[in-house]
Order: sequence, then C-alpha cells, then structure tokens
Amino acid sequence: MSEFQTLIENVRRLILSHGFSVRKELWEPLLEDYAASVQEINGRLLRCSQAIRKGEVFEAIRLAESEPALIELVELFDFPERIQWESILQSIGIPPPPVLFTDLAKELEKAYATTSPLEPLLKKHRVLAIARAPLSRRIGVLREMLVLEPDHAGWKSDLADYEKTRLREIEKEIPEAIAAKNPSRMSELLRELEQTGWESRVPEPQIRRLRNQLNVESRRNALSDLGQAVKKLQEAHRSNDAAQGLKWAQNWYSLTQSLGDFVPLELQYEVDTALLWVEEQRRRGVQVQRFEHQLESLRATLQSNLGPDRLTEAYARTEQAAAEIGGSIPEPIRQLFEAKLASAHVRGSRSFRTFLVVLVILCLMVGGGITWGIVSQNHRKEAEELAQTLQGYLDRKEFDAGELYSEEQKQKRPKLFAESVVAAVDSELRTAASTEKSRKELFRDSLQRLRDSLKIGSWDEHAYSQAKSRAATEEEKDEIGSLEKEHNRLQKEKQRQIDLALQIELDAITTSLRPFLMQKESDDSALGPLEELLQRTRKLTTSEQDQASDLVKNQRDRLIKQLEQRIGEIKQSQEVVGNLEELTKTVGNLDAYVRTLKTLADKHPNLPMSKDFLTLSKEKAVWETVELWSRTIRTLPQKPPEAGAGKIVATAERMRQFLAEWEKQAAVFAEFPERASVVSNLPYYSAIAARERKGESILAGLEQKLQKLQSRPLWLYFDEKEGNRYYLTEPPKPGRCKYLLDLQGKESTVVIPEPSVRSIEEAPQVRFAKTALEKIRELDETGEILWSETLCPLLKQLQDDRKFDPLLKFLLLKEMTLLFGTGDCSIERGYAKHLAVLNDEDPDAFVNWVDPKSSEGNLQRASAISVLERLPGSEPVADSARKDAAAFRGRPIPVFERIGWAEKTAEGTWRCVSERPEVPRAGLCLVRAASDEKENANVLLRFVSLEMSDATTRQILSVPGLIFGAPIYLKVVE
Repeated sequence: MSEFQTLIENVRRLILSHGFSVRKELWEPLLEDYAASVQEINGRLLRCSQAIRKGEVFEAIRLAESEPALIELVELFDFPERIQWESILQSIGIPPPPVLFTDLAKELEKAYATTSPLEPLLKKHRVLAIARAPLSRRIGVLREMLVLEPDHAGWKSDLADYEKTRLREIEKEIPEAIAAKNPSRMSELLRELEQTGWESRVPEPQIRRLRNQLNVESRRNALSDLGQAVKKLQEAHRSNDAAQGLKWAQNWYSLTQSLGDFVPLELQYEVDTALLWVEEQRRRGVQVQRFEHQLESLRATLQSNLGPDRLTEAYARTEQAAAEIGGSIPEPIRQLFEAKLASAHVRGSRSFRTFLVVLVILCLMVGGGITWGIVSQNHRKEAEELAQTLQGYLDRKEFDAGELYSEEQKQKRPKLFAESVVAAVDSELRTAASTEKSRKELFRDSLQRLRDSLKIGSWDEHAYSQAKSRAATEEEKDEIGSLEKEHNRLQKEKQRQIDLALQIELDAITTSLRPFLMQKESDDSALGPLEELLQRTRKLTTSEQDQASDLVKNQRDRLIKQLEQRIGEIKQSQEVVGNLEELTKTVGNLDAYVRTLKTLADKHPNLPMSKDFLTLSKEKAVWETVELWSRTIRTLPQKPPEAGAGKIVATAERMRQFLAEWEKQAAVFAEFPERASVVSNLPYYSAIAARERKGESILAGLEQKLQKLQSRPLWLYFDEKEGNRYYLTEPPKPGRCKYLLDLQGKESTVVIPEPSVRSIEEAPQVRFAKTALEKIRELDETGEILWSETLCPLLKQLQDDRKFDPLLKFLLLKEMTLLFGTGDCSIERGYAKHLAVLNDEDPDAFVNWVDPKSSEGNLQRASAISVLERLPGSEPVADSARKDAAAFRGRPIPVFERIGWAEKTAEGTWRCVSERPEVPRAGLCLVRAASDEKENANVLLRFVSLEMSDATTRQILSVPGLIFGAPIYLKVVE
C-alpha cells in the first residue's frame, strides 16, 4: 500500500506546488505509473462485480479484501485534486489519466452492507470446517447461509456434495441403528432425513424402513415400560401408597394411549383391580380437597358480619362436604359458628325491642302526660329488662331454662307480666318451649326408627329424612352423623364384598382365557372352551352382582365382549380361509381375481379386510395398465432374431412395430412410473428402426462399394520423391510395372527401382474393404443391437491409416460416419463433430482418385487433406460412442408379473400368499401396483418396494401402503 500512497502524494505535491508550470517530462512517469495502477484497480473491481452478479457476494468481498484492500485503493486514487490534474494534463498536451470505475466501487460497498447478517454463519461455517464437525451440523449452517444468499453457486455446490456424502453415511448408519435396536438413534436419523431443505434426493425406501423399525422398537420398549408400570401399580396397591398409585396410573394411561390397539389383554386384566383402587383414591382425594376448600370458605364467612342465613348456608355446605369423606367440622370452628349465630340473633332482637320501648314511651307521654311518665318510668324499665332477658332465652333456644326463669319471676314480680311487652315475649317463649318439646319427641322417634333399621342391615330413608329435618341442636346432628357414618361403613363393606365376589369369578375366567388370547392365530379347537367361558361370564349378571361397582361391572362387560369377539373371529375365520384359497387360485387371471374380491367383500362385509377388497376391486384399470405395459415391452427387440442372415432388416422391422405400438399407447403410459426408461431410449430405438430402407439394410450400398474395392487385387507403390501413389495391377518387380490410370481399368507403366519393390504392400483400400465387409457381414449374421463395438473400430482404423489415399479416405469416412450414425444413436452423438468437419467440403465422389497425376484429383485431394487434418482424435471419439452405447445397454426396461397377494397376519405383520413353491428372497424387488386419484380423475400409478425377510414363511419386511388382498408383482428385466 505504501507504494500507491507514495505515487498519489507525488502527484498531489506537483499539482499543489507547481500546477501548470510543471514540465511535460515530469508528468509522464507519474502518469504512466498512475495509469498502470488504475488499470489494476479497475480489473479487480470488474472481477468483484462479476462475482456479485453471479450471486457470489462473499467471493467478491474476499477478492476485495486481499491486500491491498480494494475500497481503500479506490478512495486513495479518487483524490480531490483529480479534476484539476486532468485540466493541467490537457493544457500541456498529455492525454488524461484513465477513468476509475467508481460506480463498481459503490456496488461493492452495497455488497458489504448486505453481508452483515451472514457474518456469524460464516464464522460458524469456518469453525465447523476446521474442527471437521459432523456433516449434519455443517449442512444445517450451509442451508441457513443459502436462505440469506440463495444465488451463491459455490455454497450450492458444497451443499450438494455434503448432502450426497451425508446420505451415503446415513445408508450405513441406518442398518447399524436397526441392528443395535437403538430407538433414540433411529429417531435422530429419521428427524434428519425428514427435515425440509434437502437438495439431493432422499432415499424414500430407507426412510420407510427406518420409520417401520422405529415403530417396532418403540412399541417393544413401550410394552416393557407397560409391564413395569403394572408391577409398580400392584406394589402401590399392596402398600396402600396413594401417591405412587396415582403416579403409575398416569404412566399406564399415557403408555396405553401411545400403544393404541397393541395393549395386551393379559396386562389389562392384571392391572384392573389396582386401577379400580387408584380411581377410588383419586375420588377420595377430590372429596378431601372439596372439604378443605369449603372449610376455608367457612372460616372466611365466620370472620365477616354476614347475617344468620348466610352463616347457616355456609355451615351446611361444609357439613355436607365433611359427610362425603366420613368426617366432621372441627369443634373450635363449630363453637365459633354457634357463637356468631347467637350474636347475630341477639343483635336483631335488641333492635326490635328498643324500637317497641321507644314507641310505648312516646304513646304514654302523649296520652298520659309528662307526670305519669316520670312516675312509671322505673316500672317500664324493669318490664323492658325482663322482656329482654326472656327474649334472650328465646333467641338462644333455651326454652326449658326460660320457662323456669319465667315461673320464678312471676312469683317475685307478677305485675311486670301484666305489661304487654313482657306478656308477649313470655307467651312466645312458652309456645316455643311447647313446640320444642314436641320436636324433640318426634326427633327421638325418627332417630330410634333409624337405629332399628340399621341394626337389621337396612336403612330407613324416610326415618332418616324426618330425623335430619327435625334435628336442631349440634348433639342431635352429631347423633345423625354417627348413624350416617355407620351406614356408610356398612354400605362400603357390603359393596366391597359384592365386588370381591364378582372380581374372584372374573379373575378365574380371565386366567382360563389368557392361553387362548396368547395364540397368534385362530385355533378351531379353542371354539368350545371359549363358548363355555362365555356362558360362565354371562351368568355373572344376576341382580345381586349388578349391585357391584361400575368398574367391576365394566370389566365383566368388556370380558363378555372380548369373548364374543374372539368366538366370532374364529367362526368367521373358518369361513374366510376357504374363500381366500379361491383368491390365491385366481392370481393369474385378472378378471377372476377382481370378481373374487367383490364376492368376498359382499359375503363378509363386517371383516376389516372387506373395505380393502372393495378398494382393490376399483383398481382393475390400474392392473390392466400394468399388464398392457408388460405386453408392450415384451415386443421390444432387445435381442436379435434367433437364426438366419438379414437380421439387421428383421430387427429394424420389429423395432418399427414396437415404436408404432408405443405411440399408440402413449396416452395410457403417460403417468407410468417406468415410462422414463423407454422415453430416454427412444432416440436409440428410432435409430435401430432406421437401419432398414426399402426392404434392405442401409449398409447395402456401402457393401457394394467395398466389394468393388476388394474385388481387384492391387498393390500400393508410393513414390516418396514425387509423393504419388501408384496402384499396381500385377505383383511388383524391379523395372516397369503396370498401374491403374482410372477405375475403368485403363493402365499405364511406372519404373520401380529394385529397393522400392521390397516395401510395396497390398493396397490399403483393398485390405480395409476385406476387414469392413467381414465386420458388416458378422453384424448382419449376429444381429447385434448396438453397432458401436463393431463399427467404431472400423472408423478409427480408417481415420488412423496414413497410407490410405486422403481423398478416398475422406469419401469413405464421410459416408460410413453418416450411415453408421443413422443406425446407431451413440455413433451419431460421438461422431457429431467429425461429421460437422467432414460436411465443410463436398468433393466429387466420382473424381479419379486412382491416377496420381490427375490434376483434378490432386486438387480435391488437397481439400480432403485439409479436412482430415482438422478432424478430432479417433480414440476419444470412439470411447465416447462406446460409453454412450453402454449407457443405453445399462438402462434395462422391466416388466411386471403377478406372483401372489398380501395377507395381514394376526400379529399385524404381512406375508405373501402364492401358489408358487418358491417366492423371491430378500433383495429382489417386489412391487404392488396401486392408484391415487388426481383432480382430473386420471389414475396415477405408483409402485411400493417390498422385501422378503424369510422365504419359508414368506414374511414381508416392510409394509408401506399395503392393504389386505393387494396383488404382489415381481419386477423382471428380460
């Protein structure tokens, strides 16, 4: 950077110090260095701009930040005096300095502004690369970077490479995780594969296999955890540990929800009693919580100044909650309630009596005058106090004590009872006492009747209602509460005895049932014992047993339902087995197979498989398409005819027939999964069909020319001094020898020195014609589909033969390349550049190339030499054609053969049912044709790969998309 700064400082110093007086020879060296520097800066700016336009912003920044920093250079060279300098240079006749691309520098500055969000990701990406972190982490960072800069070609390429490598790693890790039965590792791999953002094609069969195995292992672990939960629940039940019981019951319900229909019935029966106990504990816990809540609410009510009605209502709610758990309200709270209630009544009575007294006094004062009021004031006061005392007894419901006190006061102060205020309260007190006495007698009668009914084991609800409505004191309520507790205890004991008796019967039946439930398949011999167990279970529905708790009765009803279902399955299975055998026999007959499916669905509508049968019966059009495909592909001449010459023409005719049939069925195969394998080969098929023209091979004309070339024995004499080729018509000898002057047989002589005779050999065209004819005839006799292996060596031999006459080589090479390419697409593609060069010239095919001294022949020979020298090398072109042909051969087209159908076993696994003595083992590709309905109602074909895990049992390893009765196809490459 220092040299650039020195340059700019020198320029600015001359401008500021001398300006227009500076001589021209002082400016020129500086201007030369400045122009070179600006050219270098502009070049870097252009490279950065190109990178930005390609979407590679960070590549542009990397180029800009290499020393010296580009933005700093632009700022340095765009100095303020630059315009003044240009004026100075113009005045002394020097061209101005080159323009600095400041617009590109601004574009680069904008790129800097957009990179700030990517800085943390770039740093993380570099750290992961240095640390050789797992590809899964590096792929995630690259995806985040591409979200911010989606057009960065370098990152896209890196991501594609990483993903391909990672997918190869995953293909190895999946079998390891499955073999290790490691659900956590399987889950990690499945989450990684199911992530969005994959640019590469994720292997769907691997995902399905991983997902299925994960489900199996997860189910196995869940069943193990379920067994542990059963043990813990039973332990909690035995130790009466409600907290542990609630915890493991929640665990049980969570696991059974995840397992769905896979919960073993034997575990369900083992845990039913413990779950019943847990439910009782939970219900009691709820009742205790409700009582505590009501008790707290009662405490808050007692702290307020509410009236007696509100107090009584709150106390009644709390008392009811206490009765539900067999408890009572604590004594301190009960006493506080009674005190607050009495206080509320006294406050109300006093207010009323004060009002009456004031009213009486006012009346007396008005009617009798002030004098009488003063005289009788003491008497009224005593009456009022007596009335208040009696009212207190009345309010507190102390009727017996009140009557006794009233009698005592009558004897001592009888005049006071003449006062209306005292007489009224005294009368009310005596009436209340009489009523209370009658209530107590009635209460005692009801209570006694309730006690008598409890002693004989019943409960008199009428007496209970009467006693409860007649109870007034806490002692009376406590008596009723004691009877209620005893009644509840007896009821619970009775309920327990009923439940226990029914549970013992159910446990015995469940134990007998368990071996039949453990059987994987329906056993006809189990039908009798199961029906006997069903009768025993149905007998457990008497009126006494119907008094059992709902949980036990539900268990009984579930057992009945389970037995009925199992018996029905066995009976139905007996009938279905025979019908399914008919389905197996019709696998090879599409119409009969569909009819059998419909018959089974109609005959057994309640079977789970019936829905599958109806679905499959609608797929006939799909299966017909598969059969049509196989018939059409089998007409493809992938092999030559069995015998006879002329196989080139025969193969071409068969290929035309196939192409015509393919075009006819093009609409039917528009969505066929394997259609691309044919479409990609159509250029080759069209080329094979073009090998026949008007009933003969397109090579027939070439064969005639080659036969003419080999029919006349000729020897080549090359005069090195003259550079001429002489084609001798007789064996060479020293001296005069005859040679051809034209193709019509005209001859002349040439003198050959003795040393040259020893180097004379057979003419190249004669030798080549023999080889070419032999190859072409061999091709027609063998009927080889691909020509490249046979014909490319001929083209290479012809092009590389330096002794061949250039003009004849040009003519033969052009004709052979065109003919061979017409009949083989791989040759046409491989030799496209050859043919383009050969087409640059069009010499006369009838020119006399034999006469070495023909001026016209030599002129066109020179043109041929020019063209031949421009041809690409023969070896790479031949290799390219052979590779292209090998690729065509490596794209076999499969057909599909129905071999059986898919059956779901009792364990939920799948197996292949077939009449074949042997079915393909694991590794062979089995597929099932199915259909999806698109919006336009066209049928979309898809094939689901299956694998056989066991050829003996014919177990199917993976089951994506299978339904009961689905036909299984074998994918065959013929």
